[in-house]
Amino acid sequence: MAELGGITDVEGAANSSKRAISGGITEVKDAENSLEMASLARFAVDEHNKKENACLEFSKVVNAKQQVVAGMMYYITLEATNGGQKKAYEAKVWEKSWMKFKELQEFKPIGDAPSHPRLGGDGSRSDGREIGCNDHLKRVTLSSEWEEL
Repeated sequence: MAELGGITDVEGAANSSKRAISGGITEVKDAENSLEMASLARFAVDEHNKKENACLEFSKVVNAKQQVVAGMMYYITLEATNGGQKKAYEAKVWEKSWMKFKELQEFKPIGDAPSHPRLGGDGSRSDGREIGCNDHLKRVTLSSEWEEL
């Protein structure tokens, strides 16, 4: 990434005609197929899971935008699976690649999630109990025990 008088080349040397003023938000070209965006989205899901004791599984990048800051801020719209249901989320990831620094700034669901017969619209159980990461394992174990009896 080259920087000239407050203007930063966000597309790299291969496409030097596209430049963005520091602070401006631009679309990430072909974000859905970008290995870099997929890596950042996986990082965001993993960090969210650690912080919230959640069980999301990354599916795909839907869209991404970038903003030149002290490094780069990425706004990634992604799809992840939660309890067998695909849902959309927006992650905000700050990266300073020269320092090998990445930090999840924000992670939130976007849009209405479809409801499941046993789940509320917010993904909670209808009986008020939380769904844990290993609930599917408990069901498998219980059903295996029942089959053996």
